[in-house]
Amino acid sequence: MAEIALGYIRLDQSGSDHAGEERAIRALAERKGYPEPEVLVVDRDALMPTLLLVQAIRRVGASVVIAPTREHIWTARRGLTEEVTLIAVAPEQVWARGHRWAPFGAPESGAKA
Repeated sequence: MAEIALGYIRLDQSGSDHAGEERAIRALAERKGYPEPEVLVVDRDALMPTLLLVQAIRRVGASVVIAPTREHIWTARRGLTEEVTLIAVAPEQVWARGHRWAPFGAPESGAKA
């Protein structure tokens, strides 16, 4: 059974072409062998974007979240990697489920390309 990926775009972190970001998410998912992902696009005015993402992860049974850049998932990264693998498209970086983050205040590292 193939892992399920979920695309995630936060419009407050998005460039002017979020349709292009969605295409990039789908292309990366295809290249990595994930079935066609649903893409959650969260409006700039969303009250709790991380909660919306967690609800979508659970609804579709995702084990992977793909975002255009790390900024889309960065504020929630520590909690998200308890449940899913995070992938940023540009530059391509992967934080596996269970990733151990550096303590708060220390430089972040550990992403795999």
